[in-house]
Amino acid sequence: MLIYSPRHSARLQYVLQYVFEEQLGIPYQVCTQREYFEQYQGDKIAYSPTPCHSVQIIAHSVLWERGVQKHDIHKKYIGNNMVLYGHEHNDLLGFDIFAAVFYCLSRYEEYLPNAKKDPWGRWIPADTSLYEKAWVDRWVLLLRQALLMHFPHLTCKEKHFVFLPTYDIDIAYCYAGKTRMLTAAGYAKHLLKGKFGLLRDRYFTLSHKMKDPYDTFEYLEQLHNQYQLTACYFFLVAQKRTSIDKNTHRDYVPMQKLISHLATKHSIGLHASYHSFKQAGIQNEEITWLQQYTSQAVNSSRQHYLCMAMPGSYQQLTANGICRDFSMGMVHSWGFRAGTCNTFLFYDIYTEHTTNLRIYPLIGMENGIKGNNINEMMQHILPYINETIQLQGTLTTLFHNQSFGIYADKNYAGLYELLLKYITDNKSC
Repeated sequence: MLIYSPRHSARLQYVLQYVFEEQLGIPYQVCTQREYFEQYQGDKIAYSPTPCHSVQIIAHSVLWERGVQKHDIHKKYIGNNMVLYGHEHNDLLGFDIFAAVFYCLSRYEEYLPNAKKDPWGRWIPADTSLYEKAWVDRWVLLLRQALLMHFPHLTCKEKHFVFLPTYDIDIAYCYAGKTRMLTAAGYAKHLLKGKFGLLRDRYFTLSHKMKDPYDTFEYLEQLHNQYQLTACYFFLVAQKRTSIDKNTHRDYVPMQKLISHLATKHSIGLHASYHSFKQAGIQNEEITWLQQYTSQAVNSSRQHYLCMAMPGSYQQLTANGICRDFSMGMVHSWGFRAGTCNTFLFYDIYTEHTTNLRIYPLIGMENGIKGNNINEMMQHILPYINETIQLQGTLTTLFHNQSFGIYADKNYAGLYELLLKYITDNKSC
């Protein structure tokens, strides 16, 4: 496929590589010579702001700009699909799909000066309708259909649904692995508040008469074996304990053995501490420590509290050898923060280049599930699961180990088992 553009740019190359190479599997070349393009007899598309006598996508200027410019994204609906950079020209799709894909994948709006942040420094979406569906994947499907109408001999690659369960291990053990001072303080707190059930649980756990309430790892392994799943565990291993980073002390030998054991079957990633949010040296030290207990390179990460700053957090991860990040999600709701349920390479708008950091979009976590019982919770997440299955994307979910234990505020274990069965029964649809 020959693609004409009056000018080339790193942004255009990034989008074309994602759309044509990664998603459609269609070989392409970019041409900037109008005369050569017009004389070319093979399959071709013009990407230009001015009309031409060929299959064309009318171009917005954003892919030839540098930095962040505030502009109207012209949101509208074409059929059942919401699109960005819509226009009234009679071109292939009725909107600039390449600009729209770039806007979503680059997280352009998170760079804007008016982007809102919560007290933790996390971005707050201004328009949630942009994240309810995997619009990027739907747009690529529209492009595929349109191309096949004009070039019916084209062959596009087949995609396959993937389920990737992930777990954040903020605190591996509820009572075990604490210092004597923390244990004594825990006993005192339970006693003063009259929580005698917790007082009993702590005593029975520490006297080895009861399994630690957060130790749900054998339960998860049973599910993985039953459904033949490979998971990714993200361990919080901050050296300094804070009010936010409350991980089990990393000198606790059973946790070290747990990491080594899980690494024999699954991927182990760093749950980068909040304390390391803006300190690359601390993050590198955590990676180095974690690597001692794995039989694999620690090249995956998820930010604690999903705290990210564009593009600084990703630049820091890349500098520390991380090549897979799983933080691209929303805390309080399920959805598609980057408009896609497929992995993609991160584009750094500040440096204007495609990085080697591959982003695994997080479709949802248990904290963002609405409903009080299993059926209500399942009905809340089903639209996002079905969207991912239908688009043959990657469903990445996040649960915490304690959510499957006796202290969980909802029956997440029952929900998770129902979720796994539903995916197994429907993934080939």
